[in-house]
Amino acid sequence: MAVVYGFAKYMRDALPNATYLGFTGTPIEAGKKLVNQLDEDLTAIQSGASTANRKAKAKWTQLEALIGSENRVKNIAKDIIWHWNERDVITGGKGMIVSMSRRIAADLYEEIIKIKPEWHSADLDKGVIKIVMTSASSDGSKIAKHHTTKQQRKILADRMKDTEDELKLVIVRDMWLTGFDVPSILCILTNQCKGITLCRQLQELTEFTKINLVVVDYLGIASDLKKPLLFIQMQVAKATQLYYRNKQLI
Repeated sequence: MAVVYGFAKYMRDALPNATYLGFTGTPIEAGKKLVNQLDEDLTAIQSGASTANRKAKAKWTQLEALIGSENRVKNIAKDIIWHWNERDVITGGKGMIVSMSRRIAADLYEEIIKIKPEWHSADLDKGVIKIVMTSASSDGSKIAKHHTTKQQRKILADRMKDTEDELKLVIVRDMWLTGFDVPSILCILTNQCKGITLCRQLQELTEFTKINLVVVDYLGIASDLKKPLLFIQMQVAKATQLYYRNKQLI
């Protein structure tokens, strides 16, 4: 195979005694200073972002501890059961409980089944209430026992879609908040901060739900939800009722 040389070789062969000079658009010293400055700026940005992340994480941890305090979870469990009994008598259907964290979801489940032990079942194909989430080994046994695989979540999704199935309530954190098409979900009980995510979910639900949807707010995000919900009502001409605990807002 023939060797192909570039133009530089022929220049060197033609001018063997020439002095070779290199040129740059940025002076070398200035370039070094610029690189050093960029490194310092990047370090400062990373440090600032790290500090901001630590502050945000600390704030979230404090808020999660307040929202998930033992007495509060017990009271919410009682209120959810009251709401569900009232709703179920009138219209039936199914409901979704949106939790702020996996820890709160597990605690809330335990409190609900203390009041309604007949709702619980360790069998995936049985039980009135389930938690839909994943977990890590570091989460501890209370959370880990509610871990679901993709296949298990498919089984629970099919149960929720089946109006004749006894599964009536699911507790979720992030899963099933969007893109989960279950027309029989008529009630959402939220203990979560993400009002925007919830609004997206409500819009999806009301697009195919022909009957009233009830939202029960346990965190005080009702003011953030009222305008989007009113827009959804106008957009699809359906009724969405919003409650803060047991007080109807819209």
